[in-house]
Amino acid sequence: MWFVTQKRVRDLEVRADRHDQKFDQIIAAIGDLRTDMTAEINDVKVEVAKVQGSNMALNEKFDLFLQGRLIPAATQPPIVAVA
Repeated sequence: MWFVTQKRVRDLEVRADRHDQKFDQIIAAIGDLRTDMTAEINDVKVEVAKVQGSNMALNEKFDLFLQGRLIPAATQPPIVAVA
């Protein structure tokens, strides 16, 4: 009977070790996911900041235009190739 109990304890220890390993893998995967998400969020923040900066610059130019202090650039007609 003692051998049966000892074997059962070892089996439980092995199962517990496997569960610990799986738990560690899950924690590592969550950490990797968090790192990836943080990097993506930072990339989005950078893009939003760029758009906000462009929007502010356009608003400033539009205000200058409305005040008559900014004249639109003259556009040249397209060059037409003669065949």
